[in-house]
Amino acid sequence: MAIKIVNKCSIKGCKRKYYGRNFCQLHWGRWYNTGDPLQGTRKQYLEKIKAQPVTCHVVCKGVRCNIKIGRGHGDGINHKGSKARKYCHTHEARWLTRGDVRADDPIVIQFPKGTERPPCIAPDCEKTANGWQGLAVYCEDHNQRVQKHGRLHLINQHNIGLTCSAKGCDKVSKSGADRYIKGMCSACYLRVTGKGSANASRRRARKANTKCDNHTIPELQKHWRAKGIDPKRCTYCDAWYRQWKNNWKSSQGDHVVPLDKGGTNLMYNLVPCCLSCNSSKGAKILYEEWIPPKERIAA
Repeated sequence: MAIKIVNKCSIKGCKRKYYGRNFCQLHWGRWYNTGDPLQGTRKQYLEKIKAQPVTCHVVCKGVRCNIKIGRGHGDGINHKGSKARKYCHTHEARWLTRGDVRADDPIVIQFPKGTERPPCIAPDCEKTANGWQGLAVYCEDHNQRVQKHGRLHLINQHNIGLTCSAKGCDKVSKSGADRYIKGMCSACYLRVTGKGSANASRRRARKANTKCDNHTIPELQKHWRAKGIDPKRCTYCDAWYRQWKNNWKSSQGDHVVPLDKGGTNLMYNLVPCCLSCNSSKGAKILYEEWIPPKERIAA
């Protein structure tokens, strides 16, 4: 049976990315808090129904629960429970912990100490279940899938069996949790495109609260070539890229004025640099606290 791949929210007119249970994160949050993805925020929904007396609508062994919830019952008491889902405190606790009110079962099933837990009821799963009732009949992995997605399979199940197309990498996807982008595993994709280094550089700039032009590595290398700087040669020791310990294609270079000393993450403050010189210089100020190796040799 073919599995339908859902990449977007199922709400009509919503183009946000999928998050869980066929909803985006916004509508999933509304569904989780109010039971209806189109109901608005939890605060708006509770404001709407706060004046109405609400009772628990769960049917326990053929009899409706009818326990009071919230205010508005004329007794001046704020009864515990969820007005949004119309669950009393007990049934709300069951739903939050097990994903099901389990109206006809006790809250906790007591077993003698040392009793072995049953296997997970998910097909082809050999792991041990977390417990005996509700969502605990699944192992931890399947429990999380059911809570978030409402199903046992993963969206990326079509990736299973794919081999990374990057040179020198033979990684094979064994589960739907493995991310494959343009035929490459996530590690190779970040390494080949240089996005891993670029993202790390932006995070450092945000942490240092300094300016950042969000440049990519190809844009940075183009900027260097326009200025007559060879991105394959280290600025500080003149080492050719074959002598570097890092890959020049994914190198972000070195900040001439360190970020910790008021430098920016703009292209004019970056120069090509090998890993050895970059590690040696660190957050030191050029010519004041640190002298480039090629100038030490000349001196």
